[in-house]
Amino acid sequence: MIEKADETGSPVPHTSVSAIVRHFGGVLLVKLEDPATGAARWQFPTAAQQFGESLQQAVTRIVSQQTGVQVAAGDVVQVYDVLDEGAGVHEVRLEFEAAYQEGDLSPGQGALDVAWASGLALRSMDVEQNTAELLADMGMI
Repeated sequence: MIEKADETGSPVPHTSVSAIVRHFGGVLLVKLEDPATGAARWQFPTAAQQFGESLQQAVTRIVSQQTGVQVAAGDVVQVYDVLDEGAGVHEVRLEFEAAYQEGDLSPGQGALDVAWASGLALRSMDVEQNTAELLADMGMI
């Protein structure tokens, strides 16, 4: 997603956030379709930050929109670049811890499915690469 260019006409990266929500002994994942490949993979709730929105507001909004669950945004866990020059995508992604507040899971905006994933079920899911790496760092897969 290239939203604008700098003064030289070069594309400007956009900012997105992801939420790492742990509850019921599992982690909240959504199944999203990659627009570039059409592949559907499990990942943390993720979306672009909107103009005028704080990073924490973006976290709570996207979790609610994609999953029906309300959370409180916590600290940043990691920051990394997602770069796909062929698709014209450069995003700076910030992954936040988020605390479950309330709500029942229900696939929402852009989500094909949602789940509290753990154990063997998590190991058998087709998880997006960056999500899988962080889950491995967390000792969950």
